[in-house]
Amino acid sequence: MMKILRLALAFILFSFSNTLVFGQSSPGGPNCAEAVPFCTEDLAQPFDNCYAGSPNPNCSSSGESGIDYGDVLTTPYPTWYFLQIDEPGNLEFEIIQNTAIADDGTPTGTGLDVDYALWGPFNDTNVCGNLGAPYSSSYSNAAVETFTIVNAMPGQIFVLVITNYDEDQGEIFVSQTNQNNNNAGNTDCSIVNASLGADQEACEGETVTLDATSPDAAGYAWAVDTGAGFMPVLDGTGTQVTTATLDVTTSGNYQVTITDFNGDTGEDEALVTFFTVPTATEPADLFECDTDADGSATFNLDTQIGDILNGQDPNEFDVTFHLSLADASGPAGIGALTGTAAYTSTTDEIFVRVENANLAECVATTSFMINVVDLPVATAPGLYEICDDAADGDDTNGIATFDLSTLNDDVLNGLDPMQFVVSYHATGPDATANANPLPLAYENVGSPNNDQIFARVENTAFTGCFSITPVNLRVNPLPVLTSPVTLRQCDDDMNGVSIINLTQAEGELSTNAANETFVYFDSSGAAIPDPTAYMNSSNPFVEAIGVTVTNLNGCSRDGTINLIISASQIPADTLFADEMECDTDSDGVALFDFSAATAAIEASFAPQVVIVSYYETQQEALSEVNPIADPSAYNNNLTYTSAGGVQDIWVRVEADTDNGCVGLGEHVRLTVVPNPTFLPNISSLEECSPIANAAQFDLTENDAQITGGDSNILVTYYENVGNYTAMNDIANPTAFSNSSNPQTIYYSLENATTGCTTFDFVNLAMSFELIVNQNPVLTTPTELQVCDDDGVIDGLTTVDLSSKDIEITGGFDANLTITYHLDLAGADAGDASIPDKTMFTMTTNPQIVVARVTDNTTACYSTVNLSVRSFPVPVPVTPADYEECDDDNDGVFDFFVLSSRDAEITGGDPTLTVAYYLTQADADNAPVGQELDNMMYINNEPFEQIVYARVFNDAGCYSTTPLTLRVLNTPMPNQDALPYALCDDDTDGLQLFDLSTQEANIPRL
Repeated sequence: MMKILRLALAFILFSFSNTLVFGQSSPGGPNCAEAVPFCTEDLAQPFDNCYAGSPNPNCSSSGESGIDYGDVLTTPYPTWYFLQIDEPGNLEFEIIQNTAIADDGTPTGTGLDVDYALWGPFNDTNVCGNLGAPYSSSYSNAAVETFTIVNAMPGQIFVLVITNYDEDQGEIFVSQTNQNNNNAGNTDCSIVNASLGADQEACEGETVTLDATSPDAAGYAWAVDTGAGFMPVLDGTGTQVTTATLDVTTSGNYQVTITDFNGDTGEDEALVTFFTVPTATEPADLFECDTDADGSATFNLDTQIGDILNGQDPNEFDVTFHLSLADASGPAGIGALTGTAAYTSTTDEIFVRVENANLAECVATTSFMINVVDLPVATAPGLYEICDDAADGDDTNGIATFDLSTLNDDVLNGLDPMQFVVSYHATGPDATANANPLPLAYENVGSPNNDQIFARVENTAFTGCFSITPVNLRVNPLPVLTSPVTLRQCDDDMNGVSIINLTQAEGELSTNAANETFVYFDSSGAAIPDPTAYMNSSNPFVEAIGVTVTNLNGCSRDGTINLIISASQIPADTLFADEMECDTDSDGVALFDFSAATAAIEASFAPQVVIVSYYETQQEALSEVNPIADPSAYNNNLTYTSAGGVQDIWVRVEADTDNGCVGLGEHVRLTVVPNPTFLPNISSLEECSPIANAAQFDLTENDAQITGGDSNILVTYYENVGNYTAMNDIANPTAFSNSSNPQTIYYSLENATTGCTTFDFVNLAMSFELIVNQNPVLTTPTELQVCDDDGVIDGLTTVDLSSKDIEITGGFDANLTITYHLDLAGADAGDASIPDKTMFTMTTNPQIVVARVTDNTTACYSTVNLSVRSFPVPVPVTPADYEECDDDNDGVFDFFVLSSRDAEITGGDPTLTVAYYLTQADADNAPVGQELDNMMYINNEPFEQIVYARVFNDAGCYSTTPLTLRVLNTPMPNQDALPYALCDDDTDGLQLFDLSTQEANIPRL
């Protein structure tokens, strides 16, 4: 900042900025830089001092540091001035500070200690940073100070500071006491001080108001230098601006010229610079791959700077990154991230601050997301095998078309196909570069029979996040067939229809039949379910049977069997008897009567007459040896009985007239069915019940264990031994109420298919126990009341629910586990909605939670509601000091009525109670019997004592505040004051007394 004082025709450089003139009621400047000029030729009058509590904003409580004040050791409430010598000589000054001073400088009140320091001489006023040692100074306790400037020369500058040691309100009067003496010097009263303050910087779009207001100004003139020298500032009419203030919106060096009423002028300049406000363009979000699956990735945030600046000069604007909008918008540098070229983070929002490098206040913000993208794992699928085909004209060349899309699920292995995409490539480098993707309908022309390609899985959110895996492909050959072949069969009834075993032709169709499967179709194309017993009923004598042959690789080729029926046979898979008997003694043998089969066989050949005989083996039937003598009383032969209890009986049927056509086969089936086997040690059924020893059981819960999971076994339950032996079963076993605790239940088993049943009337081992476990018995707890003392006045706080455990259970029980839940459904499910019962944070007030008490032995539980309510912590009002006058001046007052301060402390809240204690600790802990008498308390510390008020509500929530008790001495008038006598100048007995003159005669304590 530059100021130019024009003194007549001379120009002097000044740095003082205050525009007050000595002789007015306002004080001087608050510091050296804002010192006020004064002279002694103008009419002098008192001016207000600066004091403690002064409403004057220009008053400072202490002088500047770093200045040598000489003898002045403290500088309370300083006022600064400067003067300039006009005529040479000695100048003698007197400084008076008093509570009241008449306009002529006569003190009329109480003197106030005044001190001063004077620096100089200087050639100009640009000296505040280098005042040096004072020319003169005084730190006496006097209310009047004097100083002399010896041999002052014209143009010399002196700086004066006056301080108020007593810090009390009053007035200051400064006068030159020798101005009428011969050869006395005097001061220059032509000083005009113009002030625009410091140079200013602002952001474009803002308005800077320059204020040159001065009480001495008769006129103002504004000019600006934008690079071509100072030019007048013009208003909208083209006229130079002459107001005291000027609103500025463009950069330039602004100058104001002030003219006072004597025609003297002063100038000041202020450089105003406007800086560009940047724009912050929102960049695209950043994505990086989570290569180690820890949820974080490293980002180069600096790559966003170009997009954020969007063409703005990076040398003019600085870009920083922050974790909150508040940091980005706040003061420059707050919370700025470091290491932004390699910033490691989880997915987050990054806030950007763009500021003008020359003025941090010119700022813009934006934000973008940094996204940590999951690294997909490409799972190698199993070998992808398909069969050779004739799509290329050759079904033996090992070339076929693969549908690669069928591998996607295996490659993704559970990854979301909406988030991850699969592509296929001929080589690993192509897969890595995502180049030359293969068509999903891929033909392995370059690698017949066996091929390897590569699958690439990439995250759709960030294609740079991918992995690859090899995929093995194989083309399997088709079976080699001889087709067609002929199969001949003998018919036993000459109708051209017979049961044929088509599989007899498999060896002729293929030399690799043992490693292949065959599926057969009749001439209509219908599948033949049992090729070993096919009946050509729709095509007598001749039929073309279709065959699909499949090798071990699953590849198939079609062939044909020409079927010719030329003889007769007994129809295969025909059972003339299918008998079943229970194995009552578990030896695997039972007595059968299958004699009815003879009549059935004979009827099937009617009217032809046949001879029927039965054999245990095929060889015996062929040889006609060892026929079964009595089909009505036959015990199955264990040698020929399968593990499943089945024995097939061979039947030989011969035509009575021609035995050349023999019917031979297993046409009688005998099945020995075992009785159900029971399992020992069936588990007890246990139920929880709120009622002791009584519960309802679903007995069928033991079905699976009793039957071993066999759904064909039926279980019947019996309440007691008597009902068991009487076979009087329980009508509704799914809802059975026990009659004792524990209770034994008996059961029997039945095979649902065979009807075979099992009882154990001897050992009664087919039984299990019913046990009723009573739920824990709970007490409904009283409401849990707590204080909302977490610093946030919202009625919600953190609560230790476990404080109610013993009340709920009626005492400590180590066998019980107590948990708390947000609702009954959560308590029944045993959820973790309240994971830590000692640190439960309320969400409503009041709030109902549910306690679940579980028996650790039986796992039975009960629930009960608990109401939690929080109460606010009182906010006491810090009371005014409680003062009382002491009639004996011993500093002890009896008595203070402490309760008279209750309403002030509680703010009038009738729900609050106040108790008083001697110490802060007692106020916090409220020990019983330590409360002070709030109606008649006598202080135990003379004159001043602090007691502590504890303010609490019905819930016991409290806060404390101190209360100062003060005992004031009572003034004691002088009983021996001297008489106040005045002369009666007119002998009328009356006179005017000024009683205020006697105040000194009435001393106060």
